Amino acid sequence: MDTKDYVNDYVNDYVIEFKARVPIFTYILIAINIFIWVAMNLYAYLSGKNINELLHIFGAKNNESILLGEYWRFVTPVFLHGGIMHLLLNSYSLYISGILVERIFGHVKFLLIYFIANVVGNIASFIFSVNPSVGASGAIFGLFGAIVYYGFEKPKAYKRYFRRDIIMTIGISIAYGFSRSGIDNYGHLGGLVGGFLAAGVVKAGRNKTKYINRFTAFLLLTVVMTGGLYYGFHNTQNKGIMKINEAQKMLDAGNYEEAERIAEELLSAYQTDKAQKLSILRIAVLAEASQDNYDEAIEHAMVMKQIDPGYGNYILGLCYYDSGQYDLAKEALLQAKQHNVNISQIDQVLKMIEDRTSKRNE
Repeated sequence: MDTKDYVNDYVNDYVIEFKARVPIFTYILIAINIFIWVAMNLYAYLSGKNINELLHIFGAKNNESILLGEYWRFVTPVFLHGGIMHLLLNSYSLYISGILVERIFGHVKFLLIYFIANVVGNIASFIFSVNPSVGASGAIFGLFGAIVYYGFEKPKAYKRYFRRDIIMTIGISIAYGFSRSGIDNYGHLGGLVGGFLAAGVVKAGRNKTKYINRFTAFLLLTVVMTGGLYYGFHNTQNKGIMKINEAQKMLDAGNYEEAERIAEELLSAYQTDKAQKLSILRIAVLAEASQDNYDEAIEHAMVMKQIDPGYGNYILGLCYYDSGQYDLAKEALLQAKQHNVNISQIDQVLKMIEDRTSKRNE
């Protein structure tokens, strides 16, 4: 009996019980991602539309759109991908991690982990990043988190079969993400935490865990999601986005004084990234120029020029043109062209400057 108990304990500690023989949903998710990518790129090619525009239309994570009530954008980015390499890397990662997690946790629990991790990852991105994002990376990091959680249920099996590889994979992926621009690292880290906690809620088996049980995991997951959403909708970054949207509405409505006031408030009171600051400065320049305050408009356009020489020189050139300073306008617009600003209006304004200069010389 002692030997039998010992063997049973050994089997329980080291043998992994698979709940699903065929990881069908992993294959289905990969197929869906490929189908959507092909369909969107084919439509972009046939219609002549920009793929980034289509990604936004079909549900990319976009803070401004979420703040305006498009809450489905916490879910939809998982089905969208940018370039072919983005799609291939995520498909391969999903294939490797998805097969393992689906077989260990079973079909339904795998789907719950995958989509909860995706939502938590997008919440984290919403909180900490103003950049739009797409991709299944957050959900895939959630699968990594589920494997880490499995180490609490089956520590000996986890240590023998997974620990070194999964820690190395997570470490390299995070380091790579922070070493490159354009990668949504906050979404990855959020997905990792979301997947870990979701796995703690659904559990792979009946084994008791030492440090985290189902109730604790559920409580932490609820706090992370609700607290993250509350903070995301009230933090300074996203309040700034709403103020920019308000200023743009005032500008579009012809309320230039109010648009200028809000833009000035944003420039003085909010810490924004380069893209946001350009948007605020553009609103300020247009509002000021519309009120014939060209000195202030040119001053703000000069700041735009420092942030983005191409677009900034374009706006500066328009300000000079509207204020009758044609030589300075020509110089600024030519500098904009040197920075490969592809705006057809530049050539039109340059031609108008040449016409006015010729008439003046005559």
